[in-house]
Amino acid sequence: MYTTADPPADLDRFLFPVGATAVVAFAEAVRDQQSVRIPLTVNDLVAGGLVPSPTFLVSTASVDPATHLRPERGRMSDADEPLHAGYHVRHHRYPGVGETLEVHSGAGEEWTRRSRDGSELRLRERRWSYRDAAGTVVATAVWLDAYTSRRPSVPDGDSVPPSPEAPGLQQVGAVSGRVHVGRQWSAVVVEELDLLHLVRYSGAAGDLVPVHFSDAAAQRYGAGGVFGQGMLSLGLGCSLLTALFGAGAVRSVDARFRSPTLVGDRLVAIARVVRQLDRSESATDWEVGLVVVNQHGTTVVQATTEIRVPH
Repeated sequence: MYTTADPPADLDRFLFPVGATAVVAFAEAVRDQQSVRIPLTVNDLVAGGLVPSPTFLVSTASVDPATHLRPERGRMSDADEPLHAGYHVRHHRYPGVGETLEVHSGAGEEWTRRSRDGSELRLRERRWSYRDAAGTVVATAVWLDAYTSRRPSVPDGDSVPPSPEAPGLQQVGAVSGRVHVGRQWSAVVVEELDLLHLVRYSGAAGDLVPVHFSDAAAQRYGAGGVFGQGMLSLGLGCSLLTALFGAGAVRSVDARFRSPTLVGDRLVAIARVVRQLDRSESATDWEVGLVVVNQHGTTVVQATTEIRVPH
C-alpha cells in the first residue's frame, strides 16, 4: 500500500495550472501562514516566490474530470459514496506558481478487511503522479477510499490526553535550537470549527461533496449533520509543521483519518520528532509524527511526516 513509485494503472491525464490565487486560497483555508503571507508582494509571484501548502495538490480535484468530489448540481450525497480513509503525498519538489502540471491518475490496489466494530470495509486506492513540462515527476500521491455501511455520525477515534494549554497557531514560531528525537510541539489550529471553515476549504480544494456544508445532504448520507473534511483536519495539522519548519520543509505525509470532526470542535495539532532518517552536508531529514485531536482528546487525524531541516 502507498507504493507511489509504481505508475497508476488505467491512466487518466489532465492539466493542472498552479495559479497564485489557488495557492493563496488553499493556504488560507488550512491556516498556513508560512507558505503564504497576505498581502502578496511582487516577489511572491515570481518563480519560487510562493510555496504551496503541503497538501495543496489535492486541489487538482477542481479540474479532475474523473473526480467524485464535484457531484452534479442538485445531486445529494448517496449512502454508498466512500469515506476518505487515508492520504499519502511525496514531494520531490514543490511546484511553482505559473507552472502547469500534467497529472496522471489511475486505480491502485483494492482489498477488504473488518473494522473495529465488525463491519466489512472495502478499501480502494487511487494514485496520482504530477509531472512538469519536462516530464519529470514533481510529486506522487495516493487516496485511500473506504466503502462501508457504517456512517460517521458519532466520532469514535482513539483518545489521547487533550492539550488545553496549547498556544494558538499564530504564537508558534520557527524551531529554535537543536532538533532531536522526542522533541514535541503543539498548537490550537482551530478554536471553534464552524461552517465557514468547511465551505472555504470546499471551494479551495475543489471538494464540493455537499455532506460538508448541507445538513440535508449529510442526513441523507446517514450522518446527523454536516461533518468536516478529513483533508481539512490534515491541512490544519500540517500548518503547525510549516510554522515550525518553514514553507516547503514537509517532504512527505502519510495520513489516516481516524474520526470525523463536527461543527463546534476545537482542534489541537501535536507534532513529535520520532527519528532521524538521513543527513547530508546541507540538511537533515526527520520523521515527525503528527496527530490532530479534538476537545475530547479524540484523534481525528494521525500522520507520519518527513521533514527536511537545513543546517
